[in-house]
Amino acid sequence: MRTFCFDVISIPQIIFAHEYSTDKHDIEFGVWENIIELSYVISGDLFLNYGKGIEIVPEGSVLIGRRSEPEHIFSKGKHSHITVGFLIDTRSGNELVLPNWLVPSNGSVYFSNFRNIVEEYSLKQKSTLKLSAMVLSLLADIDSEYKKQQNKSSVDYGAQKYSMKAKRYIINHISEKIYVEDIASAVGLSVGYLSNIFKKTTGQTLIEYINTVKLQRVRELRLTLGVTLKEAGKTVGFYDENYLSRLYKKYFGKNLSEIPKHNIRDKTE
Repeated sequence: MRTFCFDVISIPQIIFAHEYSTDKHDIEFGVWENIIELSYVISGDLFLNYGKGIEIVPEGSVLIGRRSEPEHIFSKGKHSHITVGFLIDTRSGNELVLPNWLVPSNGSVYFSNFRNIVEEYSLKQKSTLKLSAMVLSLLADIDSEYKKQQNKSSVDYGAQKYSMKAKRYIINHISEKIYVEDIASAVGLSVGYLSNIFKKTTGQTLIEYINTVKLQRVRELRLTLGVTLKEAGKTVGFYDENYLSRLYKKYFGKNLSEIPKHNIRDKTE
């Protein structure tokens, strides 16, 4: 079994979410950078081959596809799963530790969470901040389940759990003025303790992460909708266009005004 260890450094951008049934599942994946696919196996065992032998992924499992190397996934009969795929930027780290599959102790809860994501995506027909938060929550749940099964350090697990809670709060309140005190109150920790464990587990301060998420949202709006910097800035609480441009340059080393206007989704189709 493979294990994926990484830090999340962008908002998940959902590119598909659906339920799928077939008399015989058989698909080969190539390398697809910055894509993660999460699936819940409803019925029919899957067989996973990524060049190091074949692993059986039983029904009731959660399958994590990192798409960092070619793999072949197939069934030997009828099969159904529910799945969500998304673009996301990551870097090496230990914020999330995910196996390529696991059997959760509460499969019905996972199935319900997957179904909620699919229903929301079907309703909106596009990626939304609500969907991004739901996907982050699902990633955190898988990470938590795996660490419990592996008897990982409770101290590390707790720190990462609270850091992920803080991230979800930030994404859910991206259009507002976000104060560290409010984040700490929402997750039930003191400002000092939360700030310390967040920096330890993510490598960023809370303020740095808040700014990064807001700037990524501005970039996303420019890329997908072609809105002006002023309009994009207002959606995340930045009303000074000059300050917004300076901040983006500081964080990403590029000028916001030079971002081309095109559709991210076009790249994945």
